[in-house]
Amino acid sequence: MLSEVLNAVLIALLLADLATWVYALYCLGRSVSLIKSSRALNVYEDLREGVTAVVPVRNSANTLRHLLKALLSQERVRLDEVVVVDDGSTDGTPEVVLDFMNMYPGVVKYERVERVPEGWTPKVYACYRGYLRSSGGLLLFIDADVALKGSCLRPLLGRAAALGGIASYAPRFSCRTLSCKVAEAVLTTVSHAFTGFDKVLNPSSRLAWFYGCCWAVP
Repeated sequence: MLSEVLNAVLIALLLADLATWVYALYCLGRSVSLIKSSRALNVYEDLREGVTAVVPVRNSANTLRHLLKALLSQERVRLDEVVVVDDGSTDGTPEVVLDFMNMYPGVVKYERVERVPEGWTPKVYACYRGYLRSSGGLLLFIDADVALKGSCLRPLLGRAAALGGIASYAPRFSCRTLSCKVAEAVLTTVSHAFTGFDKVLNPSSRLAWFYGCCWAVP
C-alpha cells in the first residue's frame, strides 16, 4: 500500500514538473516574440526636456572613451550635459574625461568622489552625486562599459518621459569565456521563461524588469 502511494506521489511530481517546463517553453516563446514588437520598442518622438547623462566610473579608462564617443554622437538625441562621476580612479580615467571636456566644453563635466559616506555603496553614491550636479529634466544613468548603437537611447528616453517613471533596457551581454556564455544562456532562458516580456509588457501585471547599467527617469 505504501509503495503504491509513493508511486502515485512520484508520478504526480513528474507530471507537475513536465507541466511546469511545458508552460515555461510556452512563455519563453511568447517573451522572445515580443522583444522587437511595437509594445517593446515604442518610440515617443516628443522630447521637450533637457537630457543629462550620468556616468559613474572607477578605473574605466579603457571603456569610457568609447562610451563618451557613442553618447555624444547619438542620433536623434541631444545631450545637454554628460556628468562623469569618478569614484577614486587610479588609472587614466580623469585624463579621458579631460580630453572630452576640451572637445565638448560646457557639456562634459567631471565630478570626483573622495569619500563615500557611511551607509552608501560607491556606485549608488556616485549616481546620487551625478544627480545633484545635473540640470536636465530627463536623467540617463549609464555604466562606462555599455556599448551603444545608432539612436538606441531615443526609445528609452522617450518611454521614460511618456510614462513619467523609470525605463531601462534589458542588455545584450558580451561574453568571452565559456563559463560566462553558459551562465548567460541559462539565466536569460529562465528569465524569459518565468518572468518574460509577456508578463512585463502586460498592463495588468505588476512585474517589471530593471537593469542598472542603462536606465532613464524624468
